[in-house]
Amino acid sequence: MTSKALHQAARRTAAYAGGELRREDWEQMPGLEPVWCGILNALGLITLAQADLARIEAVR
Repeated sequence: MTSKALHQAARRTAAYAGGELRREDWEQMPGLEPVWCGILNALGLITLAQADLARIEAVR
């Protein structure tokens, strides 16, 4: 997966966690598993706002 694809998938996960995507849309084209968002962000491979990370953690 390219860096750009990782960022897009992470943003999709953040959108789902924030209630911006319906469950059906998420299931059709999911983003990253929530645990990966935290790991990849900590490694500096993606960048997510703290608010997005908190929302993602809450759905985990």
